[in-house]
Amino acid sequence: MATTRAKSKAGRQGSEQARGHAPSSRGKSKAVPKAAPTKSKAAKQAPAKKRGKHATAAGAPGTSAAAAAAAAPAAGGGSQLVVTNRAPVLTLWAAVVAQREGYSWEEGLTFGRYIAGVLAHSKGKALGLYEDREVSEEEREDRRRREEEAGVERVRVFGMKCPALLVDGQRRAVHESQAIEPSSVQASLRRSLGVRFQDTKAAMEELAGAIPAARIPRVAYKLYEQFRPEWKGWGVKSQLDLQTIRGLAATWQEEA
Repeated sequence: MATTRAKSKAGRQGSEQARGHAPSSRGKSKAVPKAAPTKSKAAKQAPAKKRGKHATAAGAPGTSAAAAAAAAPAAGGGSQLVVTNRAPVLTLWAAVVAQREGYSWEEGLTFGRYIAGVLAHSKGKALGLYEDREVSEEEREDRRRREEEAGVERVRVFGMKCPALLVDGQRRAVHESQAIEPSSVQASLRRSLGVRFQDTKAAMEELAGAIPAARIPRVAYKLYEQFRPEWKGWGVKSQLDLQTIRGLAATWQEEA
């Protein structure tokens, strides 16, 4: 009997131990799935943070396509500005106007140099930078005689009378009894305007072409006053806006 009770007791203990391990085993199995959602949630949250980072970068100024597109017009507008002095601007404009009046480009370059020089001298006198020596009537007459002997004639360009000599079948403006060399004028303009020489010339040609040839001598200088660089001091460079020149051309085209 004692042996039987002992076996029964041992059997009950074994059953209890078996039942006692089962909940522990089930508790462990439940603990594993609980950790899984945490990792899954972190994994889901990570892409969300990454997307948020990209969204912020795309919206930052200067990084998005929209911002680049918005900046493009400003860059384009800046490209319309040419930093230079007034003298080369007037020289080139007078040359273009002369060509519109029927002179060759080479002839126009020499007239442009002469006209810009005369007007710059007048400006210098007005500012007190130059003081001309008094010229007697006898000296003037002597100069006229020498010009006639050299074959100098007076031609109208840019609304002004310019002294000119016939050289190799073309007229050349004269400065101090010497014919001006067109190649030296063009070289000077290219140095002054740099890579913007052709752009500036094209804008001026567009304006000159929009004005009737018969009217351009009367309005050439007034137009120059509308687009010339702002005065900031003698010899100080300023900005020439090519868009202003093209705007004047568009106005003349509308009125034509």
